[in-house]
Amino acid sequence: ALFYMYDRKHNKIIIEKLKAKKLIKSGEADKAVEESENVKKSSKKNIIKSKGAITEEPLKKAKDKAEEVTEDVQEKVEETAEDISEESEEFAEEIAETAEDALDDFEDEVEDTSENIADTAESAVESVLEEAKKKKK
Repeated sequence: ALFYMYDRKHNKIIIEKLKAKKLIKSGEADKAVEESENVKKSSKKNIIKSKGAITEEPLKKAKDKAEEVTEDVQEKVEETAEDISEESEEFAEEIAETAEDALDDFEDEVEDTSENIADTAESAVESVLEEAKKKKK
């Protein structure tokens, strides 16, 4: 009886059988099977045991990923260059419009100033002529 009790607590096979029965009774057996399959898949080695080298599959995946990233970066660069070009053209057009407006305003001011100068000159000439006529008399 003592041997049976000792064996039941320390025998790995019996312990595993008891755990399996508990899992089946609790309904978590499917989850345990899925977890064990996931562990097997994730622990798959990519090393050739006799050589100690890495298999070509991960290297190929890395190379493919690098190519994808390179293509994505090139697309982004091209898009950014196009955006900058469009923005530059719009900015240049705005500058041209602003310069044109400033030139029109300057021309108007020049015309106004020249008219004022002409009016002032005419009035100065008239006043000088009137004073000259007054002195002649």
